[in-house]
Amino acid sequence: MTEQNESSIVRVGTDVTGRGIAGLFTAIKSVRRLRPIHPRGELFVGQIEWLSGRTMRSGISWIDSPPNDGRQDVTVRVSRSVGFAPPLPDVIGLAFRFDTEQGDADLMLASSWLGVPGGSCFDSGGRPPETSHH
Repeated sequence: MTEQNESSIVRVGTDVTGRGIAGLFTAIKSVRRLRPIHPRGELFVGQIEWLSGRTMRSGISWIDSPPNDGRQDVTVRVSRSVGFAPPLPDVIGLAFRFDTEQGDADLMLASSWLGVPGGSCFDSGGRPPETSHH
């Protein structure tokens, strides 16, 4: 199989997975109108301290140029996606809202179910599949 064929297969698989997830969220929203996913969570407030001397740039101004003192106000929310009670499996969400000079900026992270088809694009080594070396 050529690299171009593999790329086309991945693109189609990603498109189908994305459409399936969009359909699922649409169905959930028909039942839970206000907050279809992550209906409940724990909220925390605090400050983040950016490391000085970073050489890598993200291309995101509020990350690349943090306040002069390196501290930034942040609100953090931890939640379960579907809202299943533990110990049932669920996607765990971690959302950060930063108070920046340009206004609020959000950074959202979510766990994945490793092993579920389409649940993770990383192999066990933590690298994207196309850069894996076994």
